[in-house]
Amino acid sequence: MLNVKKISDISFGQLKFHKNGDRLVFDDFTCKDSNNEDCFVKSEKDKLDNFKETVKIYQTKDTKQHVAENKNHFYNEIKLIYDDYMETFVPSHYKKGYGSIMHLCNIMELIENNYDEIIFSSFRKAIYFHSKLKFEPKIKKLEDIKKHLQKDILDKDLPDDMQPFKEKALRIIQNVNSPQENLIKSGNTLINDFIQTVIKKDLDRDKYGLFEGIIMHLTKEKILNNKDFYNKLFKNFHIDYLIK
Repeated sequence: MLNVKKISDISFGQLKFHKNGDRLVFDDFTCKDSNNEDCFVKSEKDKLDNFKETVKIYQTKDTKQHVAENKNHFYNEIKLIYDDYMETFVPSHYKKGYGSIMHLCNIMELIENNYDEIIFSSFRKAIYFHSKLKFEPKIKKLEDIKKHLQKDILDKDLPDDMQPFKEKALRIIQNVNSPQENLIKSGNTLINDFIQTVIKKDLDRDKYGLFEGIIMHLTKEKILNNKDFYNKLFKNFHIDYLIK
């Protein structure tokens, strides 16, 4: 019988959580990587910074050296997880799903603590990986939006069926009447649609990659609207957690 938690009204499972100050943190657990091999996940709080937490992945529970880690800051007052730094240390481990597991850990803690958003600065080479987990661009300045639209869309030799991206990008760049807030929102949406199209069409990530790293984010609303997608990932990695 499942141990139904009273902590969150939108999740349940046997994975347990404990208090770390005024927030909830998952207990250590064993799951499966992409090769269906066991891996061990634990969360370590920072002794000097109560807002800081590091998720570490080990190949076994008894292994002393971890193979991947994700450093986060938690801001209760603004209901935000700021992902400082995520890394899988050895290139041969890149296809094991450690990055996805670490993202799922953040998603669980967002839900359990009723936070609104996860945000981080992504390296250029990792943008498409994060986007596959439905993270989206959150570029804040209009000048940066226009720079990305120019270099990432207008300057690229796109397939015929992606030419509408150029038309939309040009309209945003040339628009001088709409409020900046609207243009920034439209620009971020267009860049995200472009990224998702490249993923869906399985195009060359180097040829159609963004020219530099960007701020990315994932909201609670987006998670709940795509709960079937995330629940499938929890199941694939054998993490005993479910978004209702």
